[in-house]
Amino acid sequence: MAKDEAFDMVSGFVIDPMHLLCKNAMGRFLDFISGDMVGQKRVITIQKFNDIGKRYSKNRFPVEFHRQPRTFDQLAHFKCSEMRMLLLYGFEMFVSQILNESMTKMAVCLSAATRIISDRNLCQNRAMIRKADQLFGKFVKLGEEAFKVHFVTLNIHMLTHLVDDTLEFKEPVDERSCFKFENALKSIKALCKGYKKPMLALS
Repeated sequence: MAKDEAFDMVSGFVIDPMHLLCKNAMGRFLDFISGDMVGQKRVITIQKFNDIGKRYSKNRFPVEFHRQPRTFDQLAHFKCSEMRMLLLYGFEMFVSQILNESMTKMAVCLSAATRIISDRNLCQNRAMIRKADQLFGKFVKLGEEAFKVHFVTLNIHMLTHLVDDTLEFKEPVDERSCFKFENALKSIKALCKGYKKPMLALS
């Protein structure tokens, strides 16, 4: 296979930001600081972690948002859209003065970088996109320093490549995410007659 053909095949697979950012990066960060990961020492107490959730849940979003903030005792039931709300709309404000400096920096890096690539105007600015790339890289580095190699899974590493798609498509990440299918998942699952060969069941 020619070199150019191999490159086109790799670049043809778009990274899904819904699962990468909201489900994996955000979820993994919360799991590690709360000590939910097996064998992982807590960064903060359960009480402090729940305090973050309570501070966040006091906010009320406009009616355009389908869900309102919930406390962290419901975190296991959070949908990707709820994780996105938490990540985009002031997550760093809720962790400041509760988490230590390193963990607060991680939250700020992830939140700020996601805001940049989610903004229709900022994602057209090459300098800002490069800044987002640096912030994602800083998040991964801080996570590795704090939690060692156990934190950096393939999904966490993929954050360092997410900006490449933004540079390629010059559009907000939500334009190429699976969020548009989230509300249809229940209907799709209902059409499946079993867990084996689901695509054949839909045909």
